Amino acid sequence: MLRTIDFVYFNAGGGHRAAALALQAAIEREGRPWRVRLIDLARVLDPLFERHRDRLELSCSEAGAAELLGRLAAHQLDAVLAEMPVPPHLARTLRSRLLLESGLSFMASRRLKASLRAAFPGCLAELPLLNWPPDTTLGSAIDQWLADQGLQPRVFARCDDSALMKVLAQRGLGVIGVPSSVEEDVARQFHLVVLGRVPQLRQPLYLIRPAGRRSHPLLDEIG
Repeated sequence: MLRTIDFVYFNAGGGHRAAALALQAAIEREGRPWRVRLIDLARVLDPLFERHRDRLELSCSEAGAAELLGRLAAHQLDAVLAEMPVPPHLARTLRSRLLLESGLSFMASRRLKASLRAAFPGCLAELPLLNWPPDTTLGSAIDQWLADQGLQPRVFARCDDSALMKVLAQRGLGVIGVPSSVEEDVARQFHLVVLGRVPQLRQPLYLIRPAGRRSHPLLDEIG
């Protein structure tokens, strides 16, 4: 029985479709017993928005996961996009579905890369680190991975805002970890270069919704 693998990408001219096609071709060359489906997220969402546009008003909020999940459990939100699944103490009232997942690429300015003496990953010990807070899934995963490698880089900043981290990296203030699926976009927009990739460091994206009540009809169509 073939295993189905979905590559979900957003085709907005940033190379995501090309990357998905390359991965599909690589899997076919390896002869893996997988059926690969390419899913353009824009094509998935656009028809849904078109069908509901006359009676749909989107309200988008950004906050910490604990606050958003609390608002979701209190029926103040319809759904939450988060990097972690539903925590055990909320599993009876909320449910999560993995939408996509990506490995991690470490990136820095060209000036910082030119100053390095060691190869990746040892070079990370030479650079200041821009990381997520330690109480986030990705921040703690990066901290643990660095410890496993015996690396102790100096942390220059911990940020909740990924855009701020990219700006700091652009100014040459440190190295950042970004999803490998968007490294081309980050490189182009912020003039950063890849130092190395860590496939086992995963950054997931979950759709979290209520478990015991009727959800918005749009959510029934996307997950």
